[in-house]
Amino acid sequence: MSRRIDLRAKHDNSFHMNRDLHPFLNEEEFNNNENDSYDDSDVESNTYDEYEEYYDNESYDDNYDDVNNNPRGKSGIKNTISNAINKNRTSNALNGLKQEASNEVKAEAVKVILKNPVVKKVILIAIPVVIFVLLIAFLIAAVVSENNNKGLATGGYYAMRCPEVTVIFVDKSNGYSPMGTETYPFEEYIEGVLRGEVASLNNIEIYKEYAILARTYFLTHDDNCTIEASDRKQVFKTYEDNPYYADKIHQAVEETRGQVLLQDNELKSVQYDAFCSIAVDDNYYTIKQMNQKIPRSWVDSQAGIAASWKQGNCAGNHGNGVSTWGSYYLVTEHGYKYDEVLKYYLGDEIMISRGGFMSSIEGLEIKDNSGTAILNQPLSTFLPSRGSSVAELNAFIHDSVTFNGSGTRAGVVTAAVSLINYLNDVGGVRLPYYWGGSWQDIGVNPNFGGITTPSSKQHIHAGFDCSGFVSWAIYNGGFNLTRLDTIGFESRFGSDGCFINESDCIGQPGDLINESGVHVQLIVSVDEASGQYYIAESSYGLTMHSVGLHTGSGNRKIIHMDKYYNNPANVNYNY
Repeated sequence: MSRRIDLRAKHDNSFHMNRDLHPFLNEEEFNNNENDSYDDSDVESNTYDEYEEYYDNESYDDNYDDVNNNPRGKSGIKNTISNAINKNRTSNALNGLKQEASNEVKAEAVKVILKNPVVKKVILIAIPVVIFVLLIAFLIAAVVSENNNKGLATGGYYAMRCPEVTVIFVDKSNGYSPMGTETYPFEEYIEGVLRGEVASLNNIEIYKEYAILARTYFLTHDDNCTIEASDRKQVFKTYEDNPYYADKIHQAVEETRGQVLLQDNELKSVQYDAFCSIAVDDNYYTIKQMNQKIPRSWVDSQAGIAASWKQGNCAGNHGNGVSTWGSYYLVTEHGYKYDEVLKYYLGDEIMISRGGFMSSIEGLEIKDNSGTAILNQPLSTFLPSRGSSVAELNAFIHDSVTFNGSGTRAGVVTAAVSLINYLNDVGGVRLPYYWGGSWQDIGVNPNFGGITTPSSKQHIHAGFDCSGFVSWAIYNGGFNLTRLDTIGFESRFGSDGCFINESDCIGQPGDLINESGVHVQLIVSVDEASGQYYIAESSYGLTMHSVGLHTGSGNRKIIHMDKYYNNPANVNYNY
């Protein structure tokens, strides 16, 4: 259950409003508005004819933009090019003669060099080497591209690529021969691993630690979402096999849902082992992991530590990675939390992916506002009539983003959700859709909702278009992003993506759903149980509503924004 905080108290908002207001349409900050067309697939059916008519009967003058009166369209481009050619024709002709003479001299020099027998031998040797290097580079790129398309973006942010896990049960006494398979939901599989590996310890911190380890291990060792249930991989037990402490195990898995270990923004390869001593004296056992010293009296009091593990036999992979009993000692005797234990064994450079599947951003409830009225007067007039103001709205957005993390993916989602929720809660309205609408500044345009130069007979009230809204959300989430259109999102970020209709293509809150040249949406929540995203988009008004996890045409992509969000150079530290 999400909780909600009240950030609507009155604020001195001089910081937010003491700035030059940008023009409503800023043509210099985005590319090819003509291509930022509208995708009507998620719009109520009774609006389809209106948008179809809009695109068949565009009302603006193609030769001029409606802000700066600059030449635009085919005739404007043609005149600009013609003037440039006439102005520079003489200069270009002289430069051409110089270049031609220079090229002749260079050609003669090359001929002399190539006749040298030593040069010929070097070339004969170098050509196969270059071809081989290029081939290897091509193969590596192909592998990386394939991996990127399977839900784990190169930035490392975790995206579920195995909603279900097929477990292969084996007979260890008979050479690990297969006995059958069973398929489980991913997180249910993780609970089974905890039942098989650490259930007897009955400790929530250990359970959380091993839930994260088990997910990470699986995602670096699975074979097409299939894994063996054994001590060669991860031990897995069903509830019927081991029902003990089931509630606490379930709690730990739910509270760490989707979390994995990352290092350098990639999944970290992990191992874990129960206990493996490499030395013992009168006072301590020293185990292989981190040369950790554990009091002998404590170790000998634990019935679960086998005598053979104390004998110094750490052959093979025994003693690598994380120690189960070493973790238990740190938690019970020194008060370590699960994340502190992981850093103890794996280093401060590891990071726990906090993404997973989020049902809401902390402090902000995800609401469906698709049934609200569309604002038809300026915010600067409407909000005071509801006992509020643009200044209070801007303060609410800013404080919410700061609370949840400016310059983070949570900050981006918070910017979008707080704007939509505030207008929904205070006035029961949503912002209009306006083709070409943009506002790349902190807060919102006080004229949103008011009548402006129409971009079509339907669009006369100021607001965002689809890409203008997503660009605004990223900017107000604490990043330096300039205004992009849907083609711009694809060209800048599209390489870190996968096609939405692929079964293993999953986005996370803060990622985008983009169809280049058509429509872009911001994912604000994921509910894997029902197979739904909650998305925020400017389509038929600025709405927040659910869509299917794999809904859409083959050209629609999930764009993973990890690289951008994880790069400190993209953060606006003056937010």
